[in-house]
Amino acid sequence: MNRDTTQKERFEKVLNKANLSYQELLIRILRQADYSNPYETAKKEKSNFSKMVSGERPFKADYIAPLERILNTSLKYIVYGGEEENNDFPLKGIRYAAYKNDIIYFKELENEKNNIDQPVIASNDEFGKSILDYIVQYHSFNGLKYLIDKEYLKLSWNGRLLDVGSNSRIVWSVTAMDVFDMILKNDDAVIFEKFSDPWSRINAYGFSFGLLTSDVTLEKIYKSNNIFDSLLNKREMTLSSINKGLVSNQDRSTYFCNPLTYHLLNYGLLNYERHSDKVIKLLKFGIDYNRWFYKFLKEEFPDEDRFTLSEEGNVKIGHTIYGSLVDYKLEEQIDIDNECNKLLDELNRGIYEFKFYSTSLNGGYSNSNVRLENGRIVKKSTDNEIEYQFFEDLKDKNLEFIPKLLEQKNGLDYLTYFQGNTFSGVNRMEWSEIESVVKKLKKLNEVSKSILGGEKVYVHGDLSPLNVVFKGSEVVGIIDWDSVKIGKEYEDLIYIVWTWLNIGSRDRNNEEVFKGLKRILNLYNADESLKCNWADKMIDVMEERLKNIVKKSKDYERIFTWIKESEIWVELYRDKIKEEIG
Repeated sequence: MNRDTTQKERFEKVLNKANLSYQELLIRILRQADYSNPYETAKKEKSNFSKMVSGERPFKADYIAPLERILNTSLKYIVYGGEEENNDFPLKGIRYAAYKNDIIYFKELENEKNNIDQPVIASNDEFGKSILDYIVQYHSFNGLKYLIDKEYLKLSWNGRLLDVGSNSRIVWSVTAMDVFDMILKNDDAVIFEKFSDPWSRINAYGFSFGLLTSDVTLEKIYKSNNIFDSLLNKREMTLSSINKGLVSNQDRSTYFCNPLTYHLLNYGLLNYERHSDKVIKLLKFGIDYNRWFYKFLKEEFPDEDRFTLSEEGNVKIGHTIYGSLVDYKLEEQIDIDNECNKLLDELNRGIYEFKFYSTSLNGGYSNSNVRLENGRIVKKSTDNEIEYQFFEDLKDKNLEFIPKLLEQKNGLDYLTYFQGNTFSGVNRMEWSEIESVVKKLKKLNEVSKSILGGEKVYVHGDLSPLNVVFKGSEVVGIIDWDSVKIGKEYEDLIYIVWTWLNIGSRDRNNEEVFKGLKRILNLYNADESLKCNWADKMIDVMEERLKNIVKKSKDYERIFTWIKESEIWVELYRDKIKEEIG
């Protein structure tokens, strides 16, 4: 053994064999070690690298494998001397191919057969290792690209494991995360998509994304450039390719944003301080894309009003997916700056515009301008000034069944949500339910009169079972105050009598309805002035409801008939009402 030479001399010996300069070698090392700008880095690292060569500093850990590969030697020889070693394994086979990191060697392995007539590239060697094991060991990204391009390797359906091609017999010890690490370090957007195939996961939930949406992976995606930018796009796809036979028009096309945007936006907002620039970029993309897609949807489906939006942004009718929006969901407070807050508000406006265009919240609301979001009711603001006077006047009055206006922002009202059940139509209600709502109305009217003065009260105007939330038989909320007005005490009380006893039903029992009317008035403790001319007051309320029906509405005929049947009942019992009530 010759140990008389210095580390620098041994280094320069193998460097000369490779016919490279210091600068050329350093640039190659930096390129293989995944540095984003190897030329600029080489200029900055020149002095440090010279000290590594001379032994004044140790070689950086990520320099070692590329250096050994490029110089076809071992760091052991350079540092300690002894017999020069080119390598300690044969100059062929899967290990050597990974070591050299050259496509030509991988092509040779694919054409070469082992002793059981399998391609060498798809087999394990005598040490039980696969080519993938060696690719990870030597950071052989060209080899990884080759395997993925040739469909020997991809992320499994559950998003947590590696899946090899059907012709492969590879057994490996590396993990899917090892492969992700290499792809993300090299910032290769094409290989990232081929390996992970996020578009195939449009209708996937939970673990189907697996490692792809883990915090570790999302953090590395944010640190990338090419991969991150590649996710900010849309793709045209046929309905049949997404819905697997659920649609009749197999060739009809629609558009999707990358399903990873949902997870990226959630993660980015929670880690805004580290990734503010990219979060801003993602929000701007989402705003533009959502606006474009909403326009596309209305043009392609002008008469459709049944769309819903899934939690992860898929636009659906039933189980059929028609496209997607950039959406997000946060369950905790975030710390963001003004720019981000403005963009987030703009994104929200677009999302809510779609939701209001699609189906309404089931039960309890008069139109599609209301949605449930993160435990709060969100609705479009109205131009009814009395509505906001109502919320302000009653916010501190301990009326727990009246919703509270939590905030107003960007043309939207955020209200408290009552957990419970509503009715989908006007029915003859149980007496326990009627008793509960009458007591609530009495309490509300007493508070209203104390605020407004005289006999004036806040009038709901549509106090039917559809606008009341129950837990069991107890009223826990009265909702949908968009049309609230200042009016007379008898108006809502008559509406309860009318709709909760279902006076307009043709199969009503007239005597039972009349008994119910008297019982409600007694429970309300109505005085003589309130009961005076009661039949005329009922007709007035019914006629007012009739005037407010939209004649072009598909329900016009049904509602018209129902109101007229109700007025017939009042006329039928007019004399009796005058005699026994007032």
